[in-house]
Amino acid sequence: MSDLLAKTYELHPAPPPALPWEDYVNRMQTGWQDLLASHPSEREVQAFLERHPSLVPGAHVVPGQLRSGHAPFPCSLVTQPTLTGLTQRTPDFLWMSSDSLTFSPVFVELEAPDKPWLTAAGYQSHQLTQALHQVDEWSEWFGRLENRQVFLEAFEVPSYLRQRKWSPVWLLVYGRRDEDPEAVSRLRSRLQTANRIVMAYEHLRPDRDCDDYLCVRRTSNGYRAVTVPPTVRLGPSTARDLAIVAGKAEAAAIQEWVTPERREFLADRFSYWDEWAQGQHGLISTADRRFLRPTLLFFNRLNLISVVVFAERARAADTACSATERSKRTAANE
Repeated sequence: MSDLLAKTYELHPAPPPALPWEDYVNRMQTGWQDLLASHPSEREVQAFLERHPSLVPGAHVVPGQLRSGHAPFPCSLVTQPTLTGLTQRTPDFLWMSSDSLTFSPVFVELEAPDKPWLTAAGYQSHQLTQALHQVDEWSEWFGRLENRQVFLEAFEVPSYLRQRKWSPVWLLVYGRRDEDPEAVSRLRSRLQTANRIVMAYEHLRPDRDCDDYLCVRRTSNGYRAVTVPPTVRLGPSTARDLAIVAGKAEAAAIQEWVTPERREFLADRFSYWDEWAQGQHGLISTADRRFLRPTLLFFNRLNLISVVVFAERARAADTACSATERSKRTAANE
């Protein structure tokens, strides 16, 4: 029995450091503000957000909850998720968020930052009406059970998530609040529902809890990495989800703002954690867990013993530890 409860992985003793979160935010925010000031197209905004998944809202959104502590599946933001059978344009992004009771795929639609909220007479603009109509079409499409099943199969949603309450979220990012702050706020408030969120580009903020998430694309051959953020750190909590994502080493090779040593290290460790994820898993040390998500661990080859372990967020202690202690803890989880 002692072997069944042993750790089956090894953390690297001295990994080349990831880019510190504060440094990342400073660099990213400068580029983001410069982009918005350049009157970008939707495609330019999409490309920037693919490189910076933490800026896309929705990773921990569950209707009726302030915030979910569970990592989205598969610890990644999905770009341009094709909805089979839907003839209209597909969403720009997808987070597959959840909590212990609910599965909430968050479909994100981007509109150009320069699009107006209001007409000259103060009424809702036709551009906004058109964008809302697009979101409503997706909602209607998922109202059919057979379409929902197609989605679950196409995106390899695990069985434990399929068993939870289905509660999708439609998130529209549209225009600039400074067009008329008070009027835009009133309009947004009127448009919001339990499952529909409408926000201006000023409300996009980098989420520290998304620093380890990749951006991926769903292809006919499965998930493939598009970008690996420079803040990503690897460990047992994310390994099983990320194991289904191909091309991680190639995406890491073109990673921004990190050293060549870090890129090489990630390529090697992605391979290590992929191999570990395919094997038998023993215990995951509390210090090595970074997400409050349920992980079903099988401790013997006959799968006779299974335990649902609710991981503790190592970050929960951030407010009580020094920066030095925090860097030592997070650097070890690779």
